[in-house]
Amino acid sequence: MSITAAELAEMVEGLHWRPQDFEEGNIEDRIMRYDCYELKEIPIADLLLDEFEVDDDMVEEFMQAITASMPPIVFDQKEGSIIDGIHRANARHRMGYTTIMAYVSVGNPNYELDEEELDEEDWD
Repeated sequence: MSITAAELAEMVEGLHWRPQDFEEGNIEDRIMRYDCYELKEIPIADLLLDEFEVDDDMVEEFMQAITASMPPIVFDQKEGSIIDGIHRANARHRMGYTTIMAYVSVGNPNYELDEEELDEEDWD
């Protein structure tokens, strides 16, 4: 199943409890680098689970709430980076899961991100 970047950005923005998490992590810019994404199951072992600051309390909350209907993470395949869902991915990993559903970027990015503008501590 494919989804456009604009559709995915709107969906992901709605997942965040605090709007500043979506804005401060530059999630929309990171999603919009690609035209579309494909939903697929990917190995958790392929993810950098400590790429960004991870709030252990939030991971514990997700571990209590993990269900089959948990929203997929968003993954930048070219960069090998989780765009959204680092806490959900860590929760599934700690619970012993070996795979996770993800919207995976398709093709090459439309532009490069200025890494100095990204506040990595706020990324989820």
